[in-house]
Amino acid sequence: MPPSISPPAPAEPAPIVDESTDDYVFGRLANVVLYAWRRETTPRSLRVAQASLELAREAGGGKLFLAGVAEETAVVPGSELRAEISRLINRNAGALVASAFAFEGKGFRAAAIRSVGIGVSLLSRGAVPHRVFGTTTAGVEWAVEKMREAGAACPEPGQIVRAFAALRRAGNRTYPGF
Repeated sequence: MPPSISPPAPAEPAPIVDESTDDYVFGRLANVVLYAWRRETTPRSLRVAQASLELAREAGGGKLFLAGVAEETAVVPGSELRAEISRLINRNAGALVASAFAFEGKGFRAAAIRSVGIGVSLLSRGAVPHRVFGTTTAGVEWAVEKMREAGAACPEPGQIVRAFAALRRAGNRTYPGF
């Protein structure tokens, strides 16, 4: 009797890269928007963020979450861009269940970036639960819990963390229209 052959395990879905530059990367996995600030926060990056949120909302039946990280090389955005980030979160409050933000690094720069994340939370006036974490894994786990509390489906935390890592390795890809 021939040995039984198991079918291959289904491939894990890869994240969709919406845009990746030297300054930032935005992408999605189902109804999860993932982003990394690499250097500068730009007005264009916030337009890409809004487009990513809209696409994830369509994919997720109306509920989504936002998970981001500031890499060690990220620069603190100016006050107008920080205010625009808060407005972006508030604009999407109906669909956005949670916003998790992680920072990498140690020292003054990391503390400054962390303070921006906390400031965004204060400026968004609680429209969306927004928390700052020391790791992307902790942030993703918290946001998935918030999604489950809201009765919204989303990928498992491990799958999201792996997609996040893949997204951050994406080479530069820019698209017209943002």
